[in-house]
Amino acid sequence: MRDWGVISTLPEMGVLIHRAETAAKIVPIENSSLAKFNDRIHFHVDPMVGVIGTAPAGEDVPTGHPGDHGGNIDNHVIIKGSIVYLPVNVPGALFALGDVHASMGDGDQYNRRKAK
Repeated sequence: MRDWGVISTLPEMGVLIHRAETAAKIVPIENSSLAKFNDRIHFHVDPMVGVIGTAPAGEDVPTGHPGDHGGNIDNHVIIKGSIVYLPVNVPGALFALGDVHASMGDGDQYNRRKAK
């Protein structure tokens, strides 16, 4: 993991859809374990995968769409060491992985591993 990350908000997305404006902030990440938003706000880094999948059996779909093939599932359980089973619907499977996150906030996916 690098020593910085980006936090962003986008209009028309997330739980603050009616208030969000496009904004981005570069945040330092210390020792691959702590992101510092500012002097008072910091949070633990908990890397996870946003998009993982194979080609669907039918029509093409954008990678931002989830489905039986995987896709944009923002699953906080898919972390380093996880085993993921995906269908092979076309020759070669056409596996894709991306949209990895150092951490995922409550606005997109609630991190249940931290809630007790």
